[in-house]
Amino acid sequence: MAAEPHPTESENARIVRRYVEEFLSGGDVAVATELTHDDLRVHQLGADIERSGRTLTVKELSRLREAVPDYTLTIEELFEGDEVVTVHATASGTPTRRRRSLVPTGRSFSIPAVYVFRLADGRIAEQWVLTDRLGVGEQLGLVPPTLRGLWGLLRSRFRAWVGGRRR
Repeated sequence: MAAEPHPTESENARIVRRYVEEFLSGGDVAVATELTHDDLRVHQLGADIERSGRTLTVKELSRLREAVPDYTLTIEELFEGDEVVTVHATASGTPTRRRRSLVPTGRSFSIPAVYVFRLADGRIAEQWVLTDRLGVGEQLGLVPPTLRGLWGLLRSRFRAWVGGRRR
């Protein structure tokens, strides 16, 4: 999916739009390679996760897409400054495999997300992410724990345990 041109946006805003639409939402690794620094730093607020390096960021997104194959990040609003571009987006998808706090329960999620990007030399150097993690749990039926959510968690952990014993 190619990013739509926005004639009034700055070059930094166009870079961020492409990164969000083509890499974060579309999974195009070539776009991440083109638009980010090798030593990209990612801060996931509320989850106490910090990553350094484009390679690790690409690997993490690949793992997310394995767990949530229909993962989509839709830009709602984009705000630009000199070196900083902020994106208000909606993250959505349906987990089909367990990944961290995502558990396949047969339900989908659609939550607000805020991304802040710092650019340097025409490439993304740093990224801050804030998502409604509690909202994901509620929409998947995990918070408060429901029988369906607990069953999904138990089933995925059992499959992981059985899969690990087969090796």
